[in-house]
Amino acid sequence: AMAKGEGNLRIVRQVKDNNPRKRMRRKHEKAKKHAGVVRTKDASEGYGERGIKGGVVHSTQLDK
Repeated sequence: AMAKGEGNLRIVRQVKDNNPRKRMRRKHEKAKKHAGVVRTKDASEGYGERGIKGGVVHSTQLDK
């Protein structure tokens, strides 16, 4: 967007939705992204290499 005579137009950022439920969801998605390598359940159980910390490990999963 730098045609002649335009100057530098301000990039308008989309206003974030302030709905509390969506905010928490965004926050948790971020947390998931930054959780690093955490092995709780094996990857097939839904808590992969960089999954959410925690998760209940039931006795049926211990004999794998």
